[in-house]
Amino acid sequence: MTRQGSLAYYFAAVAVGSLTMAGSLWLERRLTAAPQPGLLNLYFLCLLVGSFPTLIFAFLLRRLMSLRPGAVWQWVLAGVGLSGLLLWGLGSVAQRLRPVLTELLWRALFEGAAVVLATNPWLVLPAGAVTAGVLFHIHRAFTAAGP
Repeated sequence: MTRQGSLAYYFAAVAVGSLTMAGSLWLERRLTAAPQPGLLNLYFLCLLVGSFPTLIFAFLLRRLMSLRPGAVWQWVLAGVGLSGLLLWGLGSVAQRLRPVLTELLWRALFEGAAVVLATNPWLVLPAGAVTAGVLFHIHRAFTAAGP
């Protein structure tokens, strides 16, 4: 994490990833006419329980795309696939680690993935796509500047 622009990259990953996930949740609940909290409340909850998965997502995406730099559409496709795989992986690990970890630590690290996996796992795909698109532009801006 000592690369140039890492702080901006990971901060944007958490901010944009949580916002797009909150937007996906809000829109899905709005379309199904389910009772829901406001968008700002959802965003706050997504920041609380989604920061850990989003940081892992951003780290893996940056490593994966540094192997072969590509265009924005390649980052978006990689973001869609990686978000689905990460949700599945964290959701399955979460159930195994729940008896081992303290309740607060489990909630901070895995509750977001476990809840989304149990309710509607398709919601992470558009959130991963938008987040990857934004992260592409941030990564490109800092690599173009160079040291």
